[in-house]
Amino acid sequence: MEFLENKKNYFYLYTVVFLVTCICTFIWFLANGKTFINETDPLVQHYPALMYYGRFLRSIFSNFLSGKFAVPLYDFNIGFGSDILTTLHYYVIGDPLTLLSFFVPLKYCAYLYNFLVILRLYFAGLAFSLYCFNVLPAKNRDLFSILTASLVYVFSGYSILFVAAPFFLNVLIYFPLILLGLEKVLKKEKTSLFTIMIFISLSSNFYTFYMISAMTFMYLIIRLVYQKQLLIDYKNLLFLLLKYLIGVFLAGIIFIPNLTALLNSARFETTRPVDLFYNFDIYKTAFFDFFTAPSNKLEILPYGLESAAFPLIALLATVFLFFRKNKFKELKFSFILLNIFALIPACGYALTGFSYVTNRWMFAYTFVVALITAVLFPVFAKKNTSKIILLALTIINIHFLFNNKKLNHEFFIDAKSAFERFSENELKAAKFLNDTSFWRVETPARRKERNRNIIMQTKGTDFYFSLSNPYIAHFYDEFEIYSRSADIVYQGLDSRTILENIANVTYFVTAENESNFLPYGYDKKVSHHKKFSIYKNDFALPFGFTYSSYIPLKTFKNLTSVQKEQSLIQGVVLEEKLSKDFNLLERIEFDDNTQHMKIVSIKSFNLEPIFEQNSSSEFYLRFQNLTCLSDYETDINLDNEHKKAIVLQSPKYIGSIGKNNYLVNINYLKSKKSSVDFKPTAKISLEKIELISFPLGQNYQNQISKLQKDHLKNFKIRTNSISANIELNENKILFLSIPYSKGWSAFINSKKTKLLKANIAFSAIALKAGSYEIALRYLTPGLKLGALLSLLGIILFCVIARKTQGATATSN
Repeated sequence: MEFLENKKNYFYLYTVVFLVTCICTFIWFLANGKTFINETDPLVQHYPALMYYGRFLRSIFSNFLSGKFAVPLYDFNIGFGSDILTTLHYYVIGDPLTLLSFFVPLKYCAYLYNFLVILRLYFAGLAFSLYCFNVLPAKNRDLFSILTASLVYVFSGYSILFVAAPFFLNVLIYFPLILLGLEKVLKKEKTSLFTIMIFISLSSNFYTFYMISAMTFMYLIIRLVYQKQLLIDYKNLLFLLLKYLIGVFLAGIIFIPNLTALLNSARFETTRPVDLFYNFDIYKTAFFDFFTAPSNKLEILPYGLESAAFPLIALLATVFLFFRKNKFKELKFSFILLNIFALIPACGYALTGFSYVTNRWMFAYTFVVALITAVLFPVFAKKNTSKIILLALTIINIHFLFNNKKLNHEFFIDAKSAFERFSENELKAAKFLNDTSFWRVETPARRKERNRNIIMQTKGTDFYFSLSNPYIAHFYDEFEIYSRSADIVYQGLDSRTILENIANVTYFVTAENESNFLPYGYDKKVSHHKKFSIYKNDFALPFGFTYSSYIPLKTFKNLTSVQKEQSLIQGVVLEEKLSKDFNLLERIEFDDNTQHMKIVSIKSFNLEPIFEQNSSSEFYLRFQNLTCLSDYETDINLDNEHKKAIVLQSPKYIGSIGKNNYLVNINYLKSKKSSVDFKPTAKISLEKIELISFPLGQNYQNQISKLQKDHLKNFKIRTNSISANIELNENKILFLSIPYSKGWSAFINSKKTKLLKANIAFSAIALKAGSYEIALRYLTPGLKLGALLSLLGIILFCVIARKTQGATATSN
C-alpha cells in the first residue's frame, strides 16, 4: 500500500486503529458510564491524589498572581500532617500528564482520570512504534507488523491490571523511549533523548524508575553480549553512564527528597516473607492467562503474573520464534530469561524494590512479546490482505480479552459516585463549624473513606499513601492500635480517649442514629448537617499544651499498651534525658483491671464483661498472637453495640506487616449487660484474650485539667510555618501534635532550638519559665540537596549538548 510507505501516514492510521480498538476494548465502561476507578487503591489513593494535585496547582498559581511566591510543602490535612511532595509524588507530582488537572475542577476529575488512561495508552503505542522504526533492521520494519505489535503492547494483561492505577501505564511510554535513546547513544548519534527520558521517568515515579533502570541494564548487557561489543567501546559506555547520571541529577529536586523519605519510611522496617516458589495455582493461572483474560481479583493482583496475557497473535509469533533455528537469539534468550524471573518470587522481590513480592516489572515482558510479534509477523503474514485480516482479528481478540467474565467489571464505579464519596460525607458537616482553632475530627472507623480529609480540607487521623511518616507506624505499634497495614495505612485512633486527646481530636461526626459510636467525653452536640451530628470533646487538649514532667523512653517501653496510654496524661515520653531543670516523673499511676478470658472455641465465642461497669469506663479487648491461617485474610467481627471489626492478614500475604497483638476498644459500655460475640470468617490461631477495664473518672479529668492549664496562644498557621506565644511560671515541656520530622525547625524568640521527638510520634520543645514567641518552619528533607543536583544536572546537560554540537560541526 502506497499510503503506508510514508511513516507520517502510519501515525494517522495508528490513531484511527487505536481509537477503534479502544472502543472495542472499553465498550463495557462506555455502555455503563463507568470510570477506571475501582473500589480499592484507585478510589482512595490515585483518584483523590489527582483531585488534590489540581487544586494544589491552582492555589500556587493564584498565590503567584497575588504576589505570594511560597510553595506549600506541608499539609496538616494529609494524615496527622505530611509532606506534600513525598506523599503525592508517587501518584501525581512529577508526571507531566497530571499537570492537566490544573484545568479540571474536582467534580470532573473522574473524567480526567479516564482521559489520562486512554492518553497514556495512546502514547505507549507511539513510543513502541518509534522504537521499532528506529531500531529494527530495515527488512523487519513492516508497517502492518509494527501496527499489530503496538496493539499487542498496549492492550495486554498489564494494561488490564493497571488501567485503574494509571501511573503504572507510564512505564509503557518511558521504557521504549529510554531504550531508543540508549541505542542512539551506542550508535554515537547526536541526541539527548536518553537523558531527557531518564529525567522524565525518574521525575514521574521513583518506584517505576527503579524497575525501568533494572530492565534497561539487562537490555544493555544482552545487546552487547550478543553483538560481541561488551568490551569494544568502553568509552561510549562511560558516556552512556554519564548521560544516565545527568538525567538523574536533573530530577534531583524531586528524587532526593523522595529517596530520603523512602529510606526513612516504615515500609523498609517491615520484613515480609519471600518463598522459594509461588503456590502451584499461581503458576497454573499464569500459564493459561498467556492467551486468556487475567483475573483482576484483589487477592491475586499483587503477584502481577497475570499481566502476561496477550492476543493470540502474540502466542502465534512466540511459537514461530522458537521454530526459527539460529535466528533471533537475543529475543529467545530475553523471553526465556523473563519467564524464569516471573516464576521465582525472589526475582519479583528484587526487581520491584525489595519491598514485597510482586511482578510489576512485567511491562518489560510485555515489551519483549510485542517485539517478537513485530519481528515474526511477516513470517506468517506476507500479503497485505492477510495482514489486514490478522490486524482485524487481533482487535476482535483484544475485545474479548478485556470483556471477559473473569474480569470483575462491577468493581468499577461511575464518576458521580466517585466524587460523592469524597464530597458528601460526615466531614462535610465539619466544614460548617465556626471554630478557627487547630482541631482534628474523627468519624466511626467502619464509615471511613480513607484520604477524604485531603479533599474536604479537614484535619483528621486517617492516611493511605505509599510513603508515610515512620513514627506514626511506631505509635500504632506501641499502643497496639488495630490497623490493616500501619506502615502505609492507618484509620483513626480506634476512638481511644486519651490517644485522641493527645492528638488534638476535638470533634466526632456520626450519623444521627449512631450516637452509640461516640467515644468518652463527646457528650455535647454542637452542630448537625443533613443526617450527620457533630459532637465536641469536653476534654480536648489544645494543639500546644504543656507537661510538668517527662517519662524516659526506656521506662515507657516496659509498660503494657494500656499502661502506656495512661502514662501519656501524666508525663511526656522523651527519648533523651533532659537537664535537671526539668522534672523526671518517678512514679506512674495506673488504674486498670485486666481479666483473662477463657477461649472456648476459636470459631466463635461470647465474651461477657465480668467487672462492675459504669458510664465512665472504657473497655478493651487485647488479642495476643492473633494469626490468620488462611492464604490471604480473614474478617473478625466483634458483634456488640459498636459493631467493631478486624481485617486480619495472613503472614503468607505479601502485604502482611507481621503484627499479631491488638488492643481493640469496644468503647465505654453504657449498659450493665454488654457482651461481645467473637466471629472469625476463616481459620485463625489465638494464644490469649484479655478484657481490660480502664476507668475515666474524676482522676482522669483532673489530669486533663492540669495539661490544659498552660498552652500556646495567638496560634497562626502560614505557608510552611507556624507561630504562637506562651507564658510559663515554671519549667515545662511544650507538646505539639505535629508528627516528628527532620523537616521541622523550631525557634524560641527567633533563636533556633532543638525539636524533641515526643510520645513516640510527635514533637516537643523544652521551655524554662518565661514568655516566648514560638516559631516552627518546614522544609522538605533533601530538597536543598536535590535542588543543587538539579542545577548541576542542567549545567552538565548544557555542556554535553554544546560539546556534541561542536564535535558534529567539526566533523561536517
